Amino acid sequence: MAKQSVNIVERHVEKVVLALCAAVLAASVVRYLVSTPNTVEMDGEVVQPNTIDDRIRDAGRALKEQYARVEPDEVEVVDFVPPLRAASSPLAYANLGAELRSPVSFLAPVPDIGDAPPRVGEIRLAAVAAPSKPLVTVGRSTVHLVPPVVLVGGAKPGSGNAAAVPAAAFETDVNWVTVAALFDQQQQISICKKAGYKAGRRNPYVVGVDLQRRERQVGGAFSKWVDVKPYAPTVLPEFPQVEIVESRKGPTVTQSTRDRIRDFFGLLRDSQGDLFRPMFPEVKYGAEWLYPKLEGTDIPALDRELCNPLKADACEERAYPPQTDLAPPPPDKPKTDTELVEDELVRARVLFQLRQWEAVIDLAEAIKKMPGVRANHIQKADRLIEDGEQKERDEALGRTKAPTEDDTDDVVQRRSRYQVVWAHDAEAAAGGGAVSGRTYQYRMRVKLYNRYIAVPEDVADRGDAERAYVVGEWSPPSEDVNVQPDTEFFLTSGSVNNASTAKVTVFKWYEGVWVSHSFSVAVDELIGGGAKEAVRELADGALDKPYIDFYTGSTVVDIDDDYEYRARRRKGRVGFEVDSPKPTIALVYLDDEGTLRQRTVAADRPSPQYKKFKEIVF
Repeated sequence: MAKQSVNIVERHVEKVVLALCAAVLAASVVRYLVSTPNTVEMDGEVVQPNTIDDRIRDAGRALKEQYARVEPDEVEVVDFVPPLRAASSPLAYANLGAELRSPVSFLAPVPDIGDAPPRVGEIRLAAVAAPSKPLVTVGRSTVHLVPPVVLVGGAKPGSGNAAAVPAAAFETDVNWVTVAALFDQQQQISICKKAGYKAGRRNPYVVGVDLQRRERQVGGAFSKWVDVKPYAPTVLPEFPQVEIVESRKGPTVTQSTRDRIRDFFGLLRDSQGDLFRPMFPEVKYGAEWLYPKLEGTDIPALDRELCNPLKADACEERAYPPQTDLAPPPPDKPKTDTELVEDELVRARVLFQLRQWEAVIDLAEAIKKMPGVRANHIQKADRLIEDGEQKERDEALGRTKAPTEDDTDDVVQRRSRYQVVWAHDAEAAAGGGAVSGRTYQYRMRVKLYNRYIAVPEDVADRGDAERAYVVGEWSPPSEDVNVQPDTEFFLTSGSVNNASTAKVTVFKWYEGVWVSHSFSVAVDELIGGGAKEAVRELADGALDKPYIDFYTGSTVVDIDDDYEYRARRRKGRVGFEVDSPKPTIALVYLDDEGTLRQRTVAADRPSPQYKKFKEIVF
């Protein structure tokens, strides 16, 4: 068979393919192994990944320096307020004479009311202001304590509205302290207004007062504040339970809850005098109760301000003792004639809301004649007279209904700036009351009724509609209150030949009188004892001699029969001289506070204090 001829292409095609593959492989090695294929052009230069971060950082720094050197262009701010103010008087704005009469009356300028209060559904409970720095009165008495009775029916104790069967009363000796302060109810109304409270929910209603005291210790520092349970003859019943349910319009309360809240608020409203200022228990022996005098306040007038004017038995006068002479700086500067006119206008509007038309007309006529009255005041008074006469005619024709008790739920806005609030620390020392011979400070805070209880649709937090009251801030502490000791003793005799015993005379306050008894004491024994002493003369001429506890709370540590006493005598205005030493008996004892003290016969027997106690003993 003859051989087939092969051309040159066919003969070398494999070599050509092999050469092309080798070239592609070499190019790939160079591109992907020797150099990088990822580059970017930046400012006309090709930048690879290993240098792009530095180039970007350098560019950012250069841009920052460029902006730092640039001066901003001045912008002229145009003040549009002067033209707007000028436009409020069109005649002057148009350069027309003021004598030209305007053909129409211009609208009153829109007042600037500031930030709008929270809307319904977004209200949060208002904070409660702190009372002023308290003033105190202090005394020691035997009081007739009646355990508090629970108010029922919405009226005052003694008028048939308290619990029918009070707990058993008892008599006890107490070191009482009455703590009184000013509560700024006008400030509280303003706080409620800023919180978004409706006008009918701004009056503050007190549900109670918290009282605390602290004791000054031996080194001068004070102990921690401790709670004091204030004495009150009457208390509110338990707060009604709030039942919140869901409805188509959102959370609401059941009808039974509304009824309970309405009844409770009626009771609370009619008991404000007793809650602001509870009366003191009956004093049988000892110091009569006095309450602190707060400058510029009239307690009976403040009582009338709290009462319900449509309820006949809610404004009974309470019998108060004379005030003490304690007086802080006046709480308010005297009002101007114009302010007095505005106060009377507010009072006239209150009378108008209470539908007392004749009183409104008479007061408005009197306002027009007051000094300091202005043209706008006269216009308001004339409007009150006109509206009062119209309402009086409508009522005569039967077009309006008579007011009810519910109509006074905050119709009468509080007019006095301050209300006086007080509390009594009148617990016996054994029950946690003030201890004789100690020094205390007191502070107080007010608890206000939550005006949005059972109104979940108005508050932002549903839990606020379940709270019965809101606790306020603490007042500043009072000045020091010194509770005088009810027991005192003096070392009256001893023997230099018998150092094991000495004799002391103990004076004790008991049911309004001071009594005394002498006791022999020895080392490691308590000073005092028990004995019968006369405290009063009975109707038949016999002496009442109860058994009295004369224990002082002190313990004898040592009796020194060889003690040298040096009496000091005043010499001149600031100097003194010391007598020569004189042997006497010394008694070293540990008092009820744990302090080591000493008494001597030579110092105690001639002392003015000992002579004074001997003179006042029954």
